[in-house]
Amino acid sequence: KLSRTELASDEIENIVKKSIKISPGRMEFEFALAQTEFLKNNFDGAIELLKQASLKNPNHPMPHWKIAQNYNFMGQTEKAIPYLEKALYLGHKPQISGEILWAEKYYVRKEDYAKLIFVDEILLGFYGDNKPEQVRLHINIAVAYAKLGRKDKAQEHANRIVEIDPAQKEAVDEFLRAL
Repeated sequence: KLSRTELASDEIENIVKKSIKISPGRMEFEFALAQTEFLKNNFDGAIELLKQASLKNPNHPMPHWKIAQNYNFMGQTEKAIPYLEKALYLGHKPQISGEILWAEKYYVRKEDYAKLIFVDEILLGFYGDNKPEQVRLHINIAVAYAKLGRKDKAQEHANRIVEIDPAQKEAVDEFLRAL
């Protein structure tokens, strides 16, 4: 026998499925259905529904974004990254830093400097008042540009570090000499 909660959940799921039939192409309903699967710990089912939504709407960033977040939640970063990149390419704007911090760690591990720069520049937008995070991100970006042979951009970001935190001047000067 089903509990009241399970009955209500099944009822909601049926309403969402009917809504999808009535309004095909309305991704909100597909996302809601994927969310019900996710909440039932059917992560593969949730991702499959999101992949179907992405096939129907290949130029919309949201299905790709949601797939990336689901894979990341499942600890499958390798699978998440292509969907994250597609969502960002299609114009998705993360709402909080935690949505892409995991990608920053991935790109550092993989030594993918161009993508690290891209993600860290997005992250800078979240840390306007947080000087330690700004410094950390500018260090990452400066080093990444140096690794890519872009001394001009490495210098630019290194100089930003001193503007934010003058106490870093000696370390920055040493970095600039080493370029």
